[in-house]
Amino acid sequence: MDAKLFSSSAVSVSPTIATDRVWHILREAGVNEEALARRIANAYGLPIADLLHIDETTSRIIDITTARRFNIVPVQQTDHVLTVATADPFDREAEQVLGFLSGRRIEFQIASPLLIAKHLEFGTTYSLDGLVYDAFSRDDSLHHDEGADEDEYEVSDDQPVLVQLLNALLIRAIAERTSDIHIEPQRDVYQVRYRIDGLLEPRSKLPCAIAKRLLARLRIMTGMTIEKSFVPLDGRAQIRAGGRFIDLRVNIVPTMHGDKATIRVLDPVARPSITTLGFHEYELTRLLRLLDTRSGMVLVTGPTGSGKTTTLYGALDHMRNPGICVISVEDPVEYELQDITQIGICNDTGFTGVMALRAALRQDPDIIMVGEVRDRETAELVLQASETGHLVLSTLHTNNTVAAIHRLLSLGIDRSLLLHALRGVVAQRLVRKLCTHCAEDAPTEEIARVVDTGLRVPSGSRLRMAVGCSRCNNLGYFGRIAVAEILEINEEMRAALEECTSISALEELAVKHGLVTLRQSGLQHAYRGHTTLSEVSRVIEIEELRSTPEVQASNKRVDVTPIRPRALVVDDDESLREFVVVALSSLNFEIVQAEDGAVALSLIEKQPPFDLVITDLTMPRLDGFAFIKTLRDNICYAAIPIVVLTAAESEEAEKRSLALGADDYLRKPMNVEEIVKRINAAIKRTALR
Repeated sequence: MDAKLFSSSAVSVSPTIATDRVWHILREAGVNEEALARRIANAYGLPIADLLHIDETTSRIIDITTARRFNIVPVQQTDHVLTVATADPFDREAEQVLGFLSGRRIEFQIASPLLIAKHLEFGTTYSLDGLVYDAFSRDDSLHHDEGADEDEYEVSDDQPVLVQLLNALLIRAIAERTSDIHIEPQRDVYQVRYRIDGLLEPRSKLPCAIAKRLLARLRIMTGMTIEKSFVPLDGRAQIRAGGRFIDLRVNIVPTMHGDKATIRVLDPVARPSITTLGFHEYELTRLLRLLDTRSGMVLVTGPTGSGKTTTLYGALDHMRNPGICVISVEDPVEYELQDITQIGICNDTGFTGVMALRAALRQDPDIIMVGEVRDRETAELVLQASETGHLVLSTLHTNNTVAAIHRLLSLGIDRSLLLHALRGVVAQRLVRKLCTHCAEDAPTEEIARVVDTGLRVPSGSRLRMAVGCSRCNNLGYFGRIAVAEILEINEEMRAALEECTSISALEELAVKHGLVTLRQSGLQHAYRGHTTLSEVSRVIEIEELRSTPEVQASNKRVDVTPIRPRALVVDDDESLREFVVVALSSLNFEIVQAEDGAVALSLIEKQPPFDLVITDLTMPRLDGFAFIKTLRDNICYAAIPIVVLTAAESEEAEKRSLALGADDYLRKPMNVEEIVKRINAAIKRTALR
């Protein structure tokens, strides 16, 4: 290695020192390994290895023993090239041996020694692709039934690898805040993708034989019929994760290459309230003012996936109280709401939306929510209900607020009835929110480029840019916020709207009366640093930004190397904490210590995510039982392995710990080798690496 690589640090290293020693010296000197890896890669024109997205078939060419011998990770392969992650791009012996074993030319990419060690310890065995490979290794029948139909399989719980694979697929999705899981057939393989914050992210590829068995099991667990083939099917299931129940809504539809499954993941606890959806303060004030009316109709409009139903659920949560009757008519019911009567439409049995709405009106409701206004009959019913002393909430598929009025008029609704009953329209979209752990202020040249487009950036604005870290899975964004325009229909507006006929005339009138458009709302979020201009332009087309480099690159994944895994050790005995730290040193964890459960919870809330938690039971302030329960009750931490290490020998304590969600229970004293073995096993059972 060339010492000039490190000229910006206080460390000078001779090129003759062994590479692993160089990394060690620089790590001890406080040099950031991620930055160091990038500097090495830039100096020698080599790419940074992406160890989050590895072709797992390479493990069949280069075995784990060889990989550990040369401290490398096979990343990708073609017919002629094997790409390898290494900390030492000048290891000629490794290049020769790997080339001989693979029969391919070797191309190196750069990764730090700690990241390579982490992957060799956890990477292949515990990933979804690793479980697929494990299934093939254990079940020879999977090699011979590629052409079989799902209905031909006998699926039972005596297939532990397939059960583990499906469980891992679901739990990993929940831990990553996935809203939908797509299992999609292609010509020779099934692709698994997660929809996270509105965008689909590839996660794995499944051989057809395994995917078909998984779909067969999915049919059974969701109550679908297994006799019907080549017809769309719907089902529901419930799983327990993170100390709570998660609802799954599954749809399977036949395609030219096989059945495609879409799994909607519905977590009631993760559903935001009306005040945490991200509305600007003035938007929230207007929305709450609309909800405080005693009668009339309020519409929420926008395309599929814009958060309309979430806003309506938040509205019902806000309005419910013991003194009123709230009834919803939904197709289908998504979330179960306490103290609210929910009616699910079932067209298969003839219980249509209109029939359900008529029945709801006979139940003496104060507030009615109708999932969607789809036709004239439904529109007339909800308008009549709003005229007779009910507050009616519903959704409509239009692009903005004034288009919703035009849409209802085009259905043949009487203009005077509509304008008299309609209280307001909320049009909304969802944009991804910048990750607070890694977002950075946009450089001056980028701000200048935006100004050059003609877009007026108000003084005091804080334009920011997405970077990427382990918390946001290197995307630069974490969560979503609402972009909205809210049209309130007052008496002056009603009088003016009586004369308007075209959408453009309606829009001009609404803006004249103070309407803040979707475009303006989105730009305000960007100017305040909540999101990026490129993200706003992706969701709401901003003409001035269409050709800027930031927008053109907005959907590209940020290339950031994953960081060292982190473990939290919780024990009031400092000497025992140090013992655990020594035990974990062989696993290359970054260790954080806490003297009790209360301190541990504070660290978890304030610091980046932990990959492992080891805790005692007997501690001051917050004991281990309460700590485990609190941790498991938060879905964000559902997938973190929790290992109890305690001197308590009570069988009751062990049962209680495991029931609360601990993954293993170890009794002190225990030797280092046994601790490492049990921790590895606990991590494996989470099936998330």
